[in-house]
Amino acid sequence: MRKSEERYRTLFMNMTDGFLLAEIICNKEGKPYDYRYLEVNPAFELHTGMKREQILGRTVLEVFPHVDRKRVEKYLEIAFTDKAKHFEVFSQKMCKYLDVYVFSPEKGKIAIIFIDITERKQIEEKTHQRAEEIETVMEVAPIAILISHDPQCDNITGNKMANEFYGVKTGENVSANIVPVRRYFHKSHELATDELPMQKAAFKGIDVRNEEIDVLLPGGEWRALLGSASPLHDAEGNVRGGVAAFMDITQRKKAEAKLKETLDNLEELVKQRTEELEKAYDSLKESEEHLRLTLEGSKAGMWMWDLRANWKITPQMNALLGRSESSPIKYEEFISMIHPEDQERVAQAWNKAIECKDFYDQEYRIFLPDGSIHWLSSKGSVIELHSGIRQLMGITTDITERKQAEEKIRYLANIVESSNDAIITKSLDGIITSWNKGAEQIYGYTAEEILGKNMTTLVPFPSDHEMEALIERIKKGEKVEHYETLRLRKDGIIINVSLSLSPVFDVTGKLTAISAIVKDITRSKKAEEALRKSKEQYQTLFNSISEGFANCKAIYNEHGTLCDLLILDINPAGARLSGCEREAQIGKTMREIWPDVEDYWFEAYQKVDQTGESIQFENFGNMPGKWFTIQIDRIEKGQFAVTFRDITEKKVAQEALAKIETARNKEIHHRIKNNLQVISSLLDLAAEKFRNKNHLDSYEVLEAFRESQNRVMSIAYIHKELHEGEGLEKLNFSLYLEKLAENLFQTYSVGHSGISLDLDLEDNVFFDTDIAVPLGMIVNELISNSLKYAFQGRDKGTIRIKLFSEGVINESNSKDELKRKNTKYTLTVSDNGIGIPDNINLENTDTLGLQLVSTLVDQLDGKIKIGRDQGTEFNICFNTCNNGD
Repeated sequence: MRKSEERYRTLFMNMTDGFLLAEIICNKEGKPYDYRYLEVNPAFELHTGMKREQILGRTVLEVFPHVDRKRVEKYLEIAFTDKAKHFEVFSQKMCKYLDVYVFSPEKGKIAIIFIDITERKQIEEKTHQRAEEIETVMEVAPIAILISHDPQCDNITGNKMANEFYGVKTGENVSANIVPVRRYFHKSHELATDELPMQKAAFKGIDVRNEEIDVLLPGGEWRALLGSASPLHDAEGNVRGGVAAFMDITQRKKAEAKLKETLDNLEELVKQRTEELEKAYDSLKESEEHLRLTLEGSKAGMWMWDLRANWKITPQMNALLGRSESSPIKYEEFISMIHPEDQERVAQAWNKAIECKDFYDQEYRIFLPDGSIHWLSSKGSVIELHSGIRQLMGITTDITERKQAEEKIRYLANIVESSNDAIITKSLDGIITSWNKGAEQIYGYTAEEILGKNMTTLVPFPSDHEMEALIERIKKGEKVEHYETLRLRKDGIIINVSLSLSPVFDVTGKLTAISAIVKDITRSKKAEEALRKSKEQYQTLFNSISEGFANCKAIYNEHGTLCDLLILDINPAGARLSGCEREAQIGKTMREIWPDVEDYWFEAYQKVDQTGESIQFENFGNMPGKWFTIQIDRIEKGQFAVTFRDITEKKVAQEALAKIETARNKEIHHRIKNNLQVISSLLDLAAEKFRNKNHLDSYEVLEAFRESQNRVMSIAYIHKELHEGEGLEKLNFSLYLEKLAENLFQTYSVGHSGISLDLDLEDNVFFDTDIAVPLGMIVNELISNSLKYAFQGRDKGTIRIKLFSEGVINESNSKDELKRKNTKYTLTVSDNGIGIPDNINLENTDTLGLQLVSTLVDQLDGKIKIGRDQGTEFNICFNTCNNGD
């Protein structure tokens, strides 16, 4: 229980989510209108800026008087239901957006867990704004732009000009209209699909610049296009698609073809030269006008350099350079306007185009007179005049907006890639089309592994069609926020996630895809489950322990003296031990329940409250009439945990033990007196042996003393074994015989090293002292006789001792008697020595030892037989009487 509470406390103190526990406050009609703070964690203090001491015991309306009362009412409703709810709210007090999870741990209480999602909300807003900006740039661009969203160029979308050219609606996939309904040629060679500019850029990961392509439209019309393409890469540098842009140069190509035709047929058409020249001039003028209008509309300017360091530029080019005059511009002046980081690259490309008659294509930055920086794209080619003079002619376009859009796209992409949450885009068919680093960390799949696959790959139980149902909700315009469910990682582990799904619309407002933000909440769910189990374990322990346990709150009078205790809670065992129903105690004071309670109780509680040290004492309760051990521990200032245990039986047992100890001492005194009388009788017998002798042999006297000593030791061993057995009633006689025999062998060890002992004793044979003492003395006499007389003149021999029971021989169970069981035992002591003389018998013997044996057998009401076949064998039978239960 302590470890569980420690784990719960550690989790509670270290969790990053704000947490509060509150009790509901109702008005006189029983309607909840407020709640009081019972507990908050450090994260709550961090988020709210309020200290724990400032709010505990106060209500939410006291702490936050301007709080949204409707929100409070929603929280209060949850306290009387079993359902938890999520809320996303904006706190005026904290100026933060919060994700709030509210549940009721028990009736009349609510627990609130919240996290700060302000940063996420700000990022979402910025992402939405920048996405709108990018879409706007795409739509107003004066050229056709295509974007492939996959390396295979199966999913292609275009801007307005591209959609018009391919005859598709905004947001539709253009790839189906690229081929085969249109045919493409380059220098009379028909191009396959993978030879088109964007496909080459995506498939090969290369840049394609200013490639002229002739297109045969479905209606038979030919168009000439000038296009460029580049691959798009993901964060790892892998191609994830491509982007292409093209201009319709059909009119220009027609003019060029016409001019070429005129030159080729110049000799044949000399007579029509004037007429054709006029037509050509008109056509050229028309083309130039068309080109001029095109350039004006596209913010492009034309220029021509005659290699004599002079530039001829159009007014549009002057405007691009921020110049107001229309005079030619010097090469050095133009180079000086270029950003220092781009000057060398532009100059090298310029010189290479002149020397190699190569195509000139550069993007660079320039400083305008107002100090602003603009991006320009210049494309040109070398024209060699009839005079042999080369001229470089080209067109320059302001691409500042495009560069800014690209930068914004990169910025947004970086935000998406750096998010710890998974940000995924999927088609309406559930196909994954984008995948950020957060998704890779959560699910374990790289973008290359997952793009193009169905979202059901991530669903542990696809058969329940959960994903399809969520997509349908989005299609219906419903919101899906903080939807908790299960997802499957690549390694097979099922995780808990929180989903928020948003629709993705094209420029026409048509739903084209779904964006998902996924947060891994496995840890929080495990923590929530651990908290729930900890509470369940605590409650189970609280309700099931046999000890009484109560939670009390101190009540002080105006003098600062603890005068009473309010019982906050008491477990079932505590109610049972105190003799008062649990419901009758909770919420009552101790004096209300037990008016005669002594003052020393409250003195003890006040001491614990002041020092913080626990107190334990014993107390006799008059009301239940029982003895208790009371332990008081301080939970916090003014609040106590009280543990009490019923020790009535222990007290009764202690009194009984005291009486038993008195009786035991009397029994010991009685037995000592009896044993001393036995010893006195033994010494009298030994003295009788020498009474009528005039001369005493010292050896004979010493031997008599040793025999007496052994007899006394046999009695002493019995009491030693009884003492070591921690009792005075029964003796394990089998163990006693082993020790007695070993002691006798040590006593008579001189001259008997070849004599062995063979014991065959039944285990766990217990006798009281009335049996054990005489039986021990019998064995002592018989072994001593064998060691002294049986092996005279021999080096080897064996002494055997056998003890066994022959079972219950009769029972008595009359009304006037206790139930008794009589057990028959047989003790055999034998040796394979020279044998006892035939003239010795137990009925008439003058040896002290055998006289003693005969007397002791009679004392046991037993029978003894002597065998002389192989050495000497003494067979003794006796009965023991045991009281039944």
